[in-house]
Amino acid sequence: MIRRHGLFLLSCLLAFTAGHMFNYTVILYLQESVGSDLLSGIGFGLAFGSSIVFGWFGGVLCDRVAPGRVIHGAQALFLLGLACIAWADHGAALESRPAWVLLGAFFGGLACPSSGRRASRRWRRWRRPRSCGPRRSCSTCRCW
Repeated sequence: MIRRHGLFLLSCLLAFTAGHMFNYTVILYLQESVGSDLLSGIGFGLAFGSSIVFGWFGGVLCDRVAPGRVIHGAQALFLLGLACIAWADHGAALESRPAWVLLGAFFGGLACPSSGRRASRRWRRWRRPRSCGPRRSCSTCRCW
């Protein structure tokens, strides 16, 4: 199974690792560069909280759209969030940096539920029916 699905599993590992690195970068950037624990907490809420709030929509999206389109959309959101953070660090005025970083955190938080649901949906398709037992086919409720 590892040979057959190795690239997919590697993609999942890299997406998981990069997503968490992105989220923690937002938190640490706001603490170190801006010096505000309040903004750091808001960044935490946008990075991780939007995954909770929009996770249901990410599951519905994975049920209705091809997995390749979902992962490309999630990658585009991650790149957009990264561009916001890069602009905040290199080009934005000092007083607008926190807003750009928080916007990037929101985009990164939107990307996480779609990529995670896509991975769990595809993984369910690969499992053998005998080992699964009863299951549903929806990604929204994360039922196996």
